Amino acid sequence: MSRLYKLNPIFAIVLPFSSSSTMSFATFAAVGLAAFSTMASGHLIMQNPVPFGVDSLNNSPLVDAKPGTAQSDFPCKQRPGVYDITAMNNVQVGKPNLISWEGSASHGGGTCQLAITTDLEPTANTTFKLIQTYEGNCPVVSSNGNTGTDDYTWSLPEGTPNGRLTFAWLWYNRIGNRELYMNCAPLDVTGGSDDTEFYDSLPNAYIVNMPTSECEIPETTNAEIPHPGQYLLKNPDASFAAASGPSCQASAAAMTEGVKGYKSATVENLAATHAPSSNYDSTGPATGAATQSAPAISSSAGDYGASSAPAYTSAAATPTSAPSQSGFLTVSSAAASSSSAPATTSAPPASTSQPSAQTTTRSTSAAASPSSSSSSGNTCEEQGALICSEDGESYGLCNFGSAIMQPVAPGTICSYGQIVRRPQTNDTPPGSVSCSEQGALVCSADGEFFGLCDFGSAVLRPVANGTTCSNGSIQGKRSVERRQVHRHRHGVHHAKNV
Repeated sequence: MSRLYKLNPIFAIVLPFSSSSTMSFATFAAVGLAAFSTMASGHLIMQNPVPFGVDSLNNSPLVDAKPGTAQSDFPCKQRPGVYDITAMNNVQVGKPNLISWEGSASHGGGTCQLAITTDLEPTANTTFKLIQTYEGNCPVVSSNGNTGTDDYTWSLPEGTPNGRLTFAWLWYNRIGNRELYMNCAPLDVTGGSDDTEFYDSLPNAYIVNMPTSECEIPETTNAEIPHPGQYLLKNPDASFAAASGPSCQASAAAMTEGVKGYKSATVENLAATHAPSSNYDSTGPATGAATQSAPAISSSAGDYGASSAPAYTSAAATPTSAPSQSGFLTVSSAAASSSSAPATTSAPPASTSQPSAQTTTRSTSAAASPSSSSSSGNTCEEQGALICSEDGESYGLCNFGSAIMQPVAPGTICSYGQIVRRPQTNDTPPGSVSCSEQGALVCSADGEFFGLCDFGSAVLRPVANGTTCSNGSIQGKRSVERRQVHRHRHGVHHAKNV
């Protein structure tokens, strides 16, 4: 059995395909080298709303560079054709809409921000205004490993400007390299305001991990947004941490810079849900009615060093079996399994009937189970996807429903849809290691490698520079060394007392 992950399209153009239906060994070798040098840690692309530049959009995170520099691709993954409109997303203010993703590597969830801007082709100087924040378990409710994604709903608040806007999804993943993912989409808004008074009162999006050397969100925790404003959906059971680094105070303060009449009081949480009903219409925004009775969550921005920033109180909806009591939304029925992107989307009239009380989650994992290797190759579904064998010793590219598996290069393994360096320490066996707890973070004995337990085994990968894997979490080396020194001194002191 093999696992299927989407390959960043830049890998597929290292060398041209051969004229036959399969690719040459040279092409496979080039792909392996490119994957080895890149080591991207996540594979998701926004599917709804339909993003800009679908043909050129890949599933990698933003470049770890300061916005505005030559290396940066912030915002919206700058590239040729970045603002090509594949389909216009027609959105009515106050009506619930679907947001969904394509891919399976959700890396333990994390924190998502939904934002808008009046700039039709955003630049590094563009200000994005927050309309919804999901703190914890986004874009997947289950936080154990790469389990695919769940569909969420969102709505443009009353007072949103009419006309053309740009929508942005920003994601800080919980597990893996410290990164920021961002996809953008065109909106055509109706039913809103003809002025920007409300728009100007919204907080600005929180931009960190850009670069990670200046302000970084700790791994294995969910990013906590300093000033999320009025529209917050927070998982009360998730672990949270503030970002740390020399520029974090400035990043937090930037959220309220230029904001006129910032509001943080609890308001109706619109249509935002962690997990809508499986009976949604994937060809357009969801319909139905949600009510709000969730308890408020209070927080302060003091931990971010922004002493002048106001404290906030925001609503967090909690799922129950009755949508009328929770703020979670059940929407009209349609084919939940549909994954094709619509040519256009428009909001139908709100349903007047009482929605069903059933709420479920829907996984959109792209993982497949190809057949065993044969002369015709492993069967697969997603064109251009990189397939790893379970032992990490072979790989192939999905090419029109089939992938020819062949060994990885010496010193490498295939792991989570990437060709990566093979662990070489004496304490760490090569390839995969056995484990028992599904989704648990597994550390090598020397702390230099980590992996996620997936059905009894974990493929180990190197930790980031300056970190170590210890006791099931990725930590800074200095903090671990300080604790070790403290324990050593305590032991010596105790021995003297004895």
